[in-house]
Formats: sequence, C-alpha cells, structure tokens
Amino acid sequence: MKINSTFQVSVFLMAVLMFSTPFITIAEEGSVVAEATAAAIADAEKNVNKTSWFIIGCCLTRGGVIASTVGTPPVPIERLAGKSPEYMIVYISNYQSHGREIRRRSATKGFLLGAIIIGVSTIASSLSVGNN
Repeated sequence: MKINSTFQVSVFLMAVLMFSTPFITIAEEGSVVAEATAAAIADAEKNVNKTSWFIIGCCLTRGGVIASTVGTPPVPIERLAGKSPEYMIVYISNYQSHGREIRRRSATKGFLLGAIIIGVSTIASSLSVGNN
C-alpha cells in the first residue's frame, strides 16, 4: 500500500500518536515510582535514629524489637511538597517500610548485645557463687 495523499499521512500519524500515548504514560509512571522509592530509602537511611533503636533493643530486649516493628517512623512532610499523588503514595509507603526495617535491624542488634551481656554476667555470677 502506497501512501500518496496528505489525508492518509495525517491519519497514519494520528494513529501512531494515539497508540503511543499509553506507553509514554506508563514510562513516566515508572520513573515517578523509581524516583520516589529511591528518595524514600535515602531519607529513611538518613533520618531513622539507629543508635536510639539499638539502645532500646539492648535495654528492652524482645520488647524493643517488637516496638520497632509496631510503629512507623514519621514521614518528613516537607519532602512531599509539590509532588504528585502517585509520588506521595509510593514515597510514604517505602519510607515507612524501610524505616521500620532499619528500626528492626538496629533493635535486633541491641537485643543480641543485651542477651550476650546478660548471658555472660549470669555465667560469671554463677561461677563466682560456685567458688565461694
């Protein structure tokens, strides 16, 4: 089929534009998701206080680990100013889940250190009582 007239060329271009628009939209949504996810993970790494959760895990043992997974870290609202609703949803979801994971890891490390300290002190005290 040979394209001779201006009308046929116009129809062909319109068809190409109509069918390519959804693919452009999907590509843009994918970049928004990737951008929001990367920003949320970076902000969670920067904002969640690992030292505090380590100490909580060390002092409260299992209770500290449970507390680290129950709550969600507060989302920095200023990072969402001027962003699209899709960006906000992805950012909040990723920030909270990654922040909770950081809290859990830090509290678990503290719990393990606390358990080792308690175990060593228990063994040391039982040995000193046995020597008397």
